[in-house]
Amino acid sequence: MQEEAPFLNWSAECDDITLDYFHMCKSTLLSNQDKIAQKLYFLLSQLVTSCQRATEGSVSLVRSCYLWEAEVLIRSVVEGTVKYIYLCIEDEDKRTNKVAEYWDDLPNLYQIKQHSKAAEWLSQAGNTKEQRWKPLRDLILDPEELALLKSKYP
Repeated sequence: MQEEAPFLNWSAECDDITLDYFHMCKSTLLSNQDKIAQKLYFLLSQLVTSCQRATEGSVSLVRSCYLWEAEVLIRSVVEGTVKYIYLCIEDEDKRTNKVAEYWDDLPNLYQIKQHSKAAEWLSQAGNTKEQRWKPLRDLILDPEELALLKSKYP
């Protein structure tokens, strides 16, 4: 039981440090809100919050000795941190372009990908009119919308 105490102390300290970091990031964002484009402010706020929650979850998993499970969350924290940095660097015009890419382009590309996967799956299925296939049918884009997206993202 004594061997667990340093580990528990370390994880509690880690929680405190990451929470302090979160508050510093949020405070910095808030104090610069009028200098940052609204969409960029929103994205950065969401990323910092998401990273904090994933960090808390990973520390909790490590505390409970679920190291492999924590690794998945840690990977998400690293990716979120890299996205945060990516959105912060460069001049205002380049940041605006990055926000458009992140806000508009990536979701559109994801929609095309989901459509293709759903269409392929449904082509292999039997009676796709059954209720159980509705979630996949909902991912199918109407032909005009798909053509428009594909012309925008060849």
